[in-house]
Amino acid sequence: MVIEQGVPSSLRGRVWEWFMSNGMNGRVGGLFQRLLSDEPGPFDDQINRDVEAVYADHSVFYRKGSPGQTDLRTLLRAYVIFAPSGYRTDIARLAGALLIHAVLEDAFWLLAGLFNGVLKSYYVLDTKAFIIDLNVFGGILEGSEPRIGQLFRSAGVLRELSHARLSKLASDPAAEHYLVKWWSGMFIRSLPWPTVLRLLDVVISEGPRYLMIASLAILTLSRDRLLALPRTQKAIVDYLQHLPQDSLLLPETFMKACDQVKLRDEDLKKLRASVKAQLVSRS
Repeated sequence: MVIEQGVPSSLRGRVWEWFMSNGMNGRVGGLFQRLLSDEPGPFDDQINRDVEAVYADHSVFYRKGSPGQTDLRTLLRAYVIFAPSGYRTDIARLAGALLIHAVLEDAFWLLAGLFNGVLKSYYVLDTKAFIIDLNVFGGILEGSEPRIGQLFRSAGVLRELSHARLSKLASDPAAEHYLVKWWSGMFIRSLPWPTVLRLLDVVISEGPRYLMIASLAILTLSRDRLLALPRTQKAIVDYLQHLPQDSLLLPETFMKACDQVKLRDEDLKKLRASVKAQLVSRS
């Protein structure tokens, strides 16, 4: 039902909370209020910049000093105290999407639930699980879309990722891995907004494997456009980092493509174990 129809906008916040109830069972009454502080924090400057920039085109956040901006700033400052593993702009994008559908404290606990569940591997200092998933997806891509896989290999877009390689992505824009942006940002600012909301519904309800399902669906739908590009890393990465915002990736077409991807939890577990063993043997 969630995959086929999505969640009604008026119920989204409540439905998300219900789906994440297991990951949110650490919710502690009064804790959020205790995290609110007027003391300067180490990430205040970046948070202030992000609050004004990440949703500058959305009616809830576009006006400087608006209640939306105030709530987003409050949520982010509280969260970096609650989970002091660093801060990055992706957190602001996701927090803003949650705030659009939930009140401040509920949005805070939704964010905590996501990072304790679906996105746990992508927002911790230990990147091993993230690296395994990036390599797993490369194998899935080559098995499901061999022409795209061959194109990506020849252009240097698809390659085995190690810990050292992942650490260099941020400082090497030409080699930035498109999946890092897609997954850690939950496709926000990558897919059209109506599709992002439908995808959030399903990722929250189905779990992290749906990040891979969505990624393969994007590439399958983009097959003709990708194969028509110049066979260079720059051209391909530019397409992947700036996906078309036209009918190709709107919800009706996109969710049908996702439904065609068959990836069970048990299959994903086996693939992860296999890739992990390969990476260990080569280290």
